[in-house]
Amino acid sequence: MARTGSQRAFALATVTITVATSSCTHLKAFAPTPEAVAAAPASLQPSVISEEPTRPTPPGGLSGDVRVILRPGADTSLGPVVVTAEPMSAGPADARAPRRVLVGSTTDRFDPEFTVLAEGDSVVFTNGGALSHRLFSADLGERLEVPIGPSDSAAPVAIHHRGEARFFCSLHPEESFDLLVTAAAPSSVTDENGWYDIWPLPDGTYRLSIWTRRVSGPVRIVEVSAGHLSIETIWIDPDLIGK
Repeated sequence: MARTGSQRAFALATVTITVATSSCTHLKAFAPTPEAVAAAPASLQPSVISEEPTRPTPPGGLSGDVRVILRPGADTSLGPVVVTAEPMSAGPADARAPRRVLVGSTTDRFDPEFTVLAEGDSVVFTNGGALSHRLFSADLGERLEVPIGPSDSAAPVAIHHRGEARFFCSLHPEESFDLLVTAAAPSSVTDENGWYDIWPLPDGTYRLSIWTRRVSGPVRIVEVSAGHLSIETIWIDPDLIGK
């Protein structure tokens, strides 16, 4: 049946309204389900920003060994060997706080028999045995006397002079032990294989030196940087030992 003009206009208006309503429906906000997100193309996946925790850079340090050049008939015995890293310029290393170093006795001897401390450090003598001791030394510019009762500890003794000191006990002549006082700088006593480790160290330039009872002195200038362990082998000419 043919439609009149008014009927056609009403039908067209109805279609137009329907299309507009349908378009508005697609613009409504909606919350996608997890399944819908997983099924979406990679280009439409939500971006996830993960922040890795910042890890501090480990400090640097020095390590290595001390060796004597082998020569037939040469006396290569050194005794205790101390390696020191002295900073060449002002920096964090200069803020080194004084330490307290323990030297203990349990029976008839003190342990360790050789102890290293830096200028300005203090030594604390402890006695875990049943005997009293009267320690003394006159090697560091003044006479030091330290009495220690059974199962007791002496008051800290501050050391302000560099050098080697041997302590004796006036009550037990067979007892003795040694202290070495170095510059106020990091140091290490070599182990039985001649190895040393000086770590951690702030970044900077250091004067590497050694000390033994038979030969001592500066070795070389070394650089230390964060995150790096510099391996420095120290060679000793046997012709210099004992001179």
